[in-house]
Amino acid sequence: SNGFPGFKPADGGVNTRRNYAAYVDVEAPVTEALLLGVALRFEDYDTFGSTTNYKLTGQFHLTDDMSLRSSVSSGFRAPTVGQANVSNVQTNLDGGVLVDSALLAPTNPVSVQLGGTELQPEESQSFTFGGVYQLGDFFVSVDYYNIQVEDRISQSDKINLTTADKDALKASGIANVDSLQQVSFFTNDFDTTTEGLDI
Repeated sequence: SNGFPGFKPADGGVNTRRNYAAYVDVEAPVTEALLLGVALRFEDYDTFGSTTNYKLTGQFHLTDDMSLRSSVSSGFRAPTVGQANVSNVQTNLDGGVLVDSALLAPTNPVSVQLGGTELQPEESQSFTFGGVYQLGDFFVSVDYYNIQVEDRISQSDKINLTTADKDALKASGIANVDSLQQVSFFTNDFDTTTEGLDI
């Protein structure tokens, strides 16, 4: 009734990742009407390398009651240690046949044989523009936003291991591949754009 037998002792392990970051954020009024801000963040990971991200913001007071504001920024989301090191084998039903299906780390030799690579961070670019109006107790804000994310992480399709794949893995010293029929892994898979209007 359930094809997941649990995690085997071989699936356990200690996985770590170290990263260091430096961050600076400055915001100051340039004139009585104009407020500008800039932020910069550098981060270095011992797995996939370093990344530098920024944010530029501005707010301009048209009148005492109305202001315009905007921001442009970049960002990233690092893959989790779990996504980078997962190992799990379960039995699935495929075309009426029970098969062993594995979810493996993308750097596992079996995953690499099928196209897996070290996960990279998801990266984003975002833009906002809007305004604020206040008169007495009445307050309204309107903001347009656009967020583009590249290399979003998802789980690959289940890929069938061919006899040639198994022979190549065994020839390179990888054991226990005969019982596996399907393998999937986390991968940088697709891009998205999200935009809208907040009122």
